[in-house]
Amino acid sequence: MLERSKGYLPLKIFRNISVQNFFFLAVIQGTNILISIISVPLIIQRVGIDQFGLINLSLSVITSLNIVVSFGYNLSGPRVAAVYQNNRYRLSKHFTSIVYSKIVLALLLTAVIVLITAFTNAFESYNTILLFSTIILFSEATQLVWFFQGIERTRIASVTNVLSKVLYLLAIIFFIDVPANAKYVNFLWGASALLFNIGLVIFALKHFKVYFVKAKITLLFRSIKENINLFFYNLISYITVSGGIIILSFFESSVQLGMYGMVEKVVITLRFLPSLVLSATFPKASHLFIHQRELYYSFLRKISSVAMVLSALVTLTTFFFASEIIHFLSKSYLEDSILYLKIMCIMPFLSSVNIYNMMYFLTRDLQQEMIKSSVINSIYMVLATTLLCYFYGTVGLCIGLVSSEVFTIITCTIVRLRHHKSESEKSIE
Repeated sequence: MLERSKGYLPLKIFRNISVQNFFFLAVIQGTNILISIISVPLIIQRVGIDQFGLINLSLSVITSLNIVVSFGYNLSGPRVAAVYQNNRYRLSKHFTSIVYSKIVLALLLTAVIVLITAFTNAFESYNTILLFSTIILFSEATQLVWFFQGIERTRIASVTNVLSKVLYLLAIIFFIDVPANAKYVNFLWGASALLFNIGLVIFALKHFKVYFVKAKITLLFRSIKENINLFFYNLISYITVSGGIIILSFFESSVQLGMYGMVEKVVITLRFLPSLVLSATFPKASHLFIHQRELYYSFLRKISSVAMVLSALVTLTTFFFASEIIHFLSKSYLEDSILYLKIMCIMPFLSSVNIYNMMYFLTRDLQQEMIKSSVINSIYMVLATTLLCYFYGTVGLCIGLVSSEVFTIITCTIVRLRHHKSESEKSIE
């Protein structure tokens, strides 16, 4: 009997909602990475390396602006949806405020881009590609991953993401055949995502019985005001994660930038693991915090432990296979890149150590604490990496980034313990 029950253990584990959320969010990220790997050489072959550079530059501009469109709703959205998933009116009001707010932000940013391209030379070399790329802002505005995370139905978002990326790849194959069509590459990416996102909105309205409440300007302003701290947190986090290569550009040659940039992409990919664990489980943690506080802390410890074990395995695997990873990416054994990867491969593990703190902040909606700790961490990161990069080059940058992860854990833990102590004192009084 025991042997029979063991055979069903993987199935029983997968029935866990948090495990399902993790799996389907991993499918979303994995699909995005896989399509990028397949599409990049295909696009370069059809439009040329020079046009591909402009496509990538336009995409970088739009990706930065997407932080404004998302406006921290990727963090606050799932938490509130999880809390009010059984209250149709509150859930619908939350749904309306986020969708409308993000669409308004996308419209404003598109208008700004149109005005800049019309009256300045800021994007002169790629203004047409950039204008076609603005549709990605609206695909971000209408994406509902946050909603399905909150109600713990991420499978739906996962399936539609896969379908939209397949549609994008097919569109590249059939429509992008000459350099003159380079302007349509990012447009096809955004259009395919927007098409399925609109379908998801319709599906959510019909299947989950949410509805759009009357749109009031005050509702939109209140929603944006409530999320302003999370927006700055996302912006600062983006600068902290992506700022290393900018700092390095002041001290090293383009060759070193290339060798470090390749390693940076690997590390960012590996960091998806702790991010996925956090995204998949904090809606349930939010629900436990409100409705079953006695289970809340044990759940946080359990998730944190699982994340650290998985990330430790990823870190060790990356360390021992660093040379093979670099050879696979560059078709040669670049000793410098191998060294950089061996130094930075511990970052996913360090990021997972901080999951407990981040879960604590998110479930309590401690936006002030999050922004405070992120500002301190970003200042340390810039100072430490600049100083170490000045003296030790790219190796110094890698060490500085690792040290900033350790510093982040320390500062977040201090902020969390202080808040917990203050909360305990208030409860006693």
